[in-house]
Amino acid sequence: MHISKLLRIASLAALTAASLNSLQAHPASAAAPLGYSIRTVAPCRLIDTRITRTPIPAGGSISVPVTGKCGILKGAVGAVLSLTATGPVTNTWVTIRPTGIGGTSTLNLAAGSTRSAQAFTTLNPVDGTVTISSLATTDVVVAVSAAFVADTAATAARRIVTTAATRILDTRSTAKPQAGSTTRVSQF
Repeated sequence: MHISKLLRIASLAALTAASLNSLQAHPASAAAPLGYSIRTVAPCRLIDTRITRTPIPAGGSISVPVTGKCGILKGAVGAVLSLTATGPVTNTWVTIRPTGIGGTSTLNLAAGSTRSAQAFTTLNPVDGTVTISSLATTDVVVAVSAAFVADTAATAARRIVTTAATRILDTRSTAKPQAGSTTRVSQF
């Protein structure tokens, strides 16, 4: 498996764990559920600002409803989203996060380019939205492919059990991988 795929899997797992762990401490949450199950849906576009002609303005944000759209049930606590950013006027970062909660960049891209990333994110527990922010004016396309829902005793066999977020590899502090090489991460 290539290092980029391993890093992507590890970072998505860490983000998911951190996001779902934060739900348990959120005041809007009821008693802690048994765990969370992932429920897939056919990939479905939530927003495309190229079509609406409303790019995210420089330093601005947009709120995107997730629950109640594309087969995502109200009460979902997290989602698997595909974020594509295109045509920023300058180099930029784009972040996708629960509405009302801070976050770090989900995607970094150069002026005029198009890039995409997959994000596992917590949804705002009050209204089921996410916020997308950008440093520079840019268009975004967001699609959903799955949601995390709280387990009941009947669905506990499929549950996802979260752990604290842990960095399992950081090539800034280890030898940088060489082109064509493989780095194995054996414990995490």
